[in-house]
Parts: sequence; structure tokens; C-alpha cells
Amino acid sequence: MNPIWIKNIEINRNKWDACINECSWGNIYSLSFYLDYITHNRWDALIIGDYDYIMPVPIKSKFGIEFTYRPDFCQQLGVFTKFNIIEKEILQLFLKKLTERFITFIYPLNHENTVFNIKKIKFNKKTNFVLNLNTTYTEIYSKYSNELKRNLKKTEKSNIRLNENTSIDELINIYKDAWQNLHFINDKTYIAFKKVTEHLIDNKKAKIFSVIKNDKILSACVIFFFKDRIYYPFSAITPDGKKNNSTEFMINEIIKKYCPSPLQLDFEGSDITNVKLFYKKFSPINKSYFQITKNVYFLEKFIIFRIFLKNVLHFKK
Repeated sequence: MNPIWIKNIEINRNKWDACINECSWGNIYSLSFYLDYITHNRWDALIIGDYDYIMPVPIKSKFGIEFTYRPDFCQQLGVFTKFNIIEKEILQLFLKKLTERFITFIYPLNHENTVFNIKKIKFNKKTNFVLNLNTTYTEIYSKYSNELKRNLKKTEKSNIRLNENTSIDELINIYKDAWQNLHFINDKTYIAFKKVTEHLIDNKKAKIFSVIKNDKILSACVIFFFKDRIYYPFSAITPDGKKNNSTEFMINEIIKKYCPSPLQLDFEGSDITNVKLFYKKFSPINKSYFQITKNVYFLEKFIIFRIFLKNVLHFKK
């Protein structure tokens, strides 16, 4: 029972999405429409049986070397199954296929893909904070850090409010203004994410929130809904927003809006120290997952060598 490699054009998207929906840990990043937009249709699949076990494989190439990778806005991929249990032996078959196909890769598994030793693969544990909303707001608030409680008290006097009429373009522009020099996201990726968001909004599976003061946006975010999760994939804040603790206010208002319910708020990370400390103020649980890598330095060295060679040949001309 070995995984079979299926090219993108041959993937039965109805059967694919049915498996993601049936799998108890199926996530929004692995739905076919999401992958189509985010990878620009550059993803293949490994499949066992009649879509009984599936694994999305985004593909890129540089200087003729093909590899799989973690696309922007796709935190977790990995192996999914309609049987709701994944044996280590089956997971191993999928990962061995990756090592056979690619010289190098960086690929995110999901929180149900158990780690074990496989030759040539390095496993890196990644942080993912999730907050259960299945209780009252009072109980959730009681577990907030003292710093967060103090900051929320300040927002009560700052005349800020939550707004639900912000566009995805406004959110992206705020992010660009704040982070463009530090976080490289190209225009092609922004366009793809905008299409994903608009698709989900049209299907009532996404909302955009912002925090307003004196008719000015201080911060904004988009949330996605899939199964029992609220995903928090993208947010942005202005300098004035930081002064007014607007992101803390925004997340707190979202929590108020959706609790109590059987949903979980998925913060999507993070291992960045300041971001991790920020999310920890809400007392979420860490539902970690593994990112696997193979020969990540090989591609970097190869690219540097090609650039060096190109410059040398250019100089000789």
C-alpha cells in the first residue's frame, strides 16, 4: 500500500475535499480551492486508495531544482485520512516518497502527524496556540494575564470600537505600510490571499474586523471559519493602534462574539518571541506540530553558486 503520485490536473477535487471534510483534523489550508489560489495551481498530491489517505504537495523550482515547501498562509499541511487515525507506518510511507522525489524541501506537517526518525529528514517542533471557546467569556477572561487585563481596561476609556465593514484591500495596505520592509510578501501572494479571502467571504466563511477611533483604522484582521476552528491568519496594526492596544481589544472582542461555542480560536503560531508572548497573554494551549526539512542548505548554497557563476561569466564578457 504505497502512496501514488497524482499530478494537479488529475486530482479529483470533490473526492479530495470530501476527505479533508471527513478527517477530524482536516484544515482549511488543505482544501483544493485554497491550495489552487495560494500555490497558483502548482501543487500535486500523494494518495493511497480512493482518496483514503491524502497529502498535498506544493511545488516550486529554482535553477531547475524542484522542491516542496510551505506556501505563505499555509501553516499546516501533512497527511489526512477519512478514517480519522493515521498509523505511523502509513505516515512513514508518505514521507519516504518526499525524500525520494526531492533533493531538498521544507514542509509543514499537521498536529496529528506523529514524529519519528526517518533518514535524511529533520523534524522541527513548531508552536501553535489554540484557545477553546467552549465556556463563558467570564471564565476565559479570568485566565488572561494581568498585563492583558490592564490593557483592556485602558481601551474602555480610549473611545475605540470594533468595525465589520473593512475591506481586504484596506487590511493588506495597512500591513504593507507597517511591515513591507521587514516581511517580504510579494504582490502575487497578496493577490492570491485576497482571492482566498473573497471566496470565503462570498461563502460566509470569513470576516474582516477592524478597530476604529475617530473614523481612523488602528488595526485590522481577517478570520476564516472551517469546521470547529476560527483561523486568525492575517492581521495588521498602525503605530496609533499600538499606542491604543487595539489588537488586544480586537481579539478580545472576537472572543466575546464567539463564546461560548464549540469553536476554537487558532492563533496560527508563533515561534517569534514577541508574537508568542503576545498570544500567551490570552492563556491558550499549545497544539504543536512538526515542520520537516531535508538539505535546506543545499539549495541556498546552490543558488549562491549560480549567482556567483553568473557574475563571473558576465565579468569575463
